[in-house]
Amino acid sequence: MIARSFPRYSVANYQLKFILKSDLELKQSDVSIIEVSLGGLKIKANKNINTNDFKEIFIGYNKYKFKLDITKMWTEDVSDTEYKVCGFSTSFKSFEDYQLWLRFIKSLHLLKQKNKAKK
Repeated sequence: MIARSFPRYSVANYQLKFILKSDLELKQSDVSIIEVSLGGLKIKANKNINTNDFKEIFIGYNKYKFKLDITKMWTEDVSDTEYKVCGFSTSFKSFEDYQLWLRFIKSLHLLKQKNKAKK
């Protein structure tokens, strides 16, 4: 088993807005981002959506806008639901895109550490 290189951070409760570049016509309710890391995304999607076509995602959070190239790495059906969970690796077209995403991931890490210290 391969160890995870980067920790994941839950973003299910964040108001992330995103657009998936795909040939499919998608509604925001069809797909949601569950977790993010420096190296990837975990996405929940309706089982009837072909996630193999997802190649690029634009994510907006507050004043930040991220553009990520994504490649599907794995899929898992969630039993007794109409959803599947998919893991995507991320890559960046520019160093600036990478730096902005890294800053966002660092802020999630610091927030998690702060919340842990409160407990």
